[in-house]
Amino acid sequence: MQQYWKPKGYEMEDRPLVAVLDEIHSFTRFDSLLRRVEIRREYADNPVVRLNRDKVKQVLLNLLRNAAQAMADPSRGLIRLVVQQEAEYGVVKVIDNGSGMSPEILARIFEPFFSTKGEESMGLGLDICRQIIEQGHGGQIWAESEVGTGTTFTIRLPLALPPVHGTEG
Repeated sequence: MQQYWKPKGYEMEDRPLVAVLDEIHSFTRFDSLLRRVEIRREYADNPVVRLNRDKVKQVLLNLLRNAAQAMADPSRGLIRLVVQQEAEYGVVKVIDNGSGMSPEILARIFEPFFSTKGEESMGLGLDICRQIIEQGHGGQIWAESEVGTGTTFTIRLPLALPPVHGTEG
């Protein structure tokens, strides 16, 4: 598998997922495409995960921009940012009401150099996102989609380990 970035050497920190999503949300008002879309935050939990903030923000921004680009009319678009906690993971879902993808396209979206955007994209964005989440963070990323309904990207990141007490000598 080809790598387009180096996972070694970037700083990891324990961080609440909601804080990272709020940073991304505040940034969207400076993006000419994203500020036209309604972005709704739905936080059921606030799990603390081990992550590189800049890399996870890069992934989320890419998913938000892809979602907005998939909408025929972004001013009628809705993107939901959902945060949940599972047994060992913090979960972020990016859910859009865009045009959705066929099963054939959905099966290829994480392939390097695959793009539905023609000349305006090299087709590396989702492959890089997958590498950041899976190789850089030990997490998972996948998509579910239905033509005419929209797409959901789900990211699972391992929870930060709680500090160990009582081991000091």
